[in-house]
Formats: sequence, structure tokens, C-alpha cells
Amino acid sequence: MSLEETSAMYAEVKAWIASQEAFEKATKTPAPLTNAQRKALEVLRLPLSVTPPPELGNVDYISLLNRYRQANPTGQELDWDEREASTKAVGGAIGRICSITITESRKHPEAPVKSFPAPGYGFEKGESPPVFPRKKDAKQCILIDAAKCAVEWLIAQSMMPSNLRDVTFPKAQLPSRPTTSSFSRRLITTSSDDEDSDEDSEDDDDSSPSSPSSPSSPSPAPQPSAGGTSPGAVDFSDESLPATQRVTALCAELGIRAPRYVIDRSASGRDRRFDAYPNFGHDNSSMPKGLGRVEDVEGQEKARLAVAGLVLEHLLCQYKERQSQIEDVLGSGPGGADLLSDG
Repeated sequence: MSLEETSAMYAEVKAWIASQEAFEKATKTPAPLTNAQRKALEVLRLPLSVTPPPELGNVDYISLLNRYRQANPTGQELDWDEREASTKAVGGAIGRICSITITESRKHPEAPVKSFPAPGYGFEKGESPPVFPRKKDAKQCILIDAAKCAVEWLIAQSMMPSNLRDVTFPKAQLPSRPTTSSFSRRLITTSSDDEDSDEDSEDDDDSSPSSPSSPSSPSPAPQPSAGGTSPGAVDFSDESLPATQRVTALCAELGIRAPRYVIDRSASGRDRRFDAYPNFGHDNSSMPKGLGRVEDVEGQEKARLAVAGLVLEHLLCQYKERQSQIEDVLGSGPGGADLLSDG
């Protein structure tokens, strides 16, 4: 169709709309419509009612989620559902929606989610899930988006690596480190059992690197640095890793629960703006009030990363402080054993 033809057609439609509006303005009643005109308007409105496809990138979320379930079986398969929506699409068409249910989210004790998409994962609180007028559109767009939302939830709960590639964490997630109590037990045992044999064991200490040198100089704890981490372990000091992944690793190192990232629509009401904060569950009481809270951040993922960045900064300070205390105690000699055991 040429430009002249389309322009003429638009002009005719505009003129007809103007006459309909003029009639309604003059009579204060709806302008009459024939059945053919009504059907034509419904057909015209249908393309305008289609929800724009979600931004999914190049990741095959359906395959990723299927691989996750194969590697992490729960006794129940992924439950994919495509059904008629309770609301109709704009234009009166019967709407279709797709969703997925995973065992982990449905039975989660603190952040249960019945199915995806869900508020905070695919759409915002107070909104309805996207509705498509055609089954094909629902399957192509919402089914994939549902899988993406489920993957995002699993990552937020530290159940799946955040690299959108692996579905299990390395078995050697973190290098084993003796805890403060293990230092205490070792120091007490050494000071009581070897008190009368320091001179006899001195030569053995020089020849055997694996033996403690003396009660006042126990072997230092292995440091979780790039050189001290076991192959495949997550090094929380690796700045190339996402803040969320580093936080998960550091929480495991400190013996606290990894946070869940709570994301809500921004109080400002601005489109695609979010407020977020971390929820440490039963460890919330040990965290400073307001830690990691962010407001009016553009995009859910950016909000999650912003929270994780603030949490990471605080946890790194905690870790350094703890390491400093351990080093001070270890450097204080046999008396440090009493201090550690008292603590």
C-alpha cells in the first residue's frame, strides 16, 4: 500500500471518529455502531492489547531451570501451567497466562511463592500478571519469563549460582577454616599435654611442618585468599564476582544466614523504580538497623546488587575485625587460650 493510500485511509478513519465523537457530544448518548463496525474496532484494538515481550537476553531460562531440577531433584517435577486468565485482554479477547511452580518456592519457610511470575518477580505488588490474547504469545513470552522469574528467585535465595550458567555450587564452596572454638581447644590441649615436653618436641617441630611449633605459636589459620582457596571455591575477596555471590560466600564464612533480597515498588511511584532491603531471617538482630536499604533504584536487578554491595561492605569490615581479634589472641601466647575459651 502506497503512502498516499495509507494517508487517505487514515483520513477517512479520523473523519469517521470525529463524526462519532461529535454525535456523542451533542446527544450525550453513545454513537450507534453496526455489528461490522464493532467487530472491526475489536480487531483493530487487539494488536494494541498485546503485552510487550519481557527482556530476556540470550539466556535459555527454560533449559537452565530444567537442568537445575535435574541436578537438584525434590521428588516433584517442574509444574508448567498455561490457562485462561481471570481477566480479559484489552479489546475483549480471552486472555491467556502461563506460570510455573517449583517446590523450593512453594515450601519456603520465609519467602513462599506459589508460582511465577509473582509480585516482585515479573510484576509489581498490586498489579496483575501479564495477559496475552493469543495462546502462542503466552507460551512464547510468558512461559520463558516465568522460568526467568523462577531462576531469579532461586539466585536470590542462594540456591543457584548467579552466573546464569551453572546449576550447582562447587562442592568445595569455601576452604575449611578452624573456628575460634577450635583454636581454643587446640591451645588448651597443647598447653596441658605438652607442658612438660616442650624441649623434647622442639626438634620434632623443626623437622615436621605439620606439627604445632609450641603452645605459644600455633599454626596460623588458612586465609581465604586467591592463593589459599581450594580449586573451584568461591573467593569472597574476588572483586570480579557479583556482590550477591560474594555476600553468600562471606555469610558462610562468618557463620550467618545469607540474606534474602526484598524488593518493592518505589514509594516515589516512578515507573521501574524500586526500594529494596536485605532480610537475614533469624540473624536480623545481629545486623545494624537499616543496613543495605536502598530507595528509588532503576530496575530490580540493580536494586538487588545495590543492596548486596552495601551488605558486602559491612560484612567485610566484620570479617577483618574478627581476623584481627583472632590474630591478637594467637599472638598473646598461652594466655590466649583462656581468653578464647572464655569468649
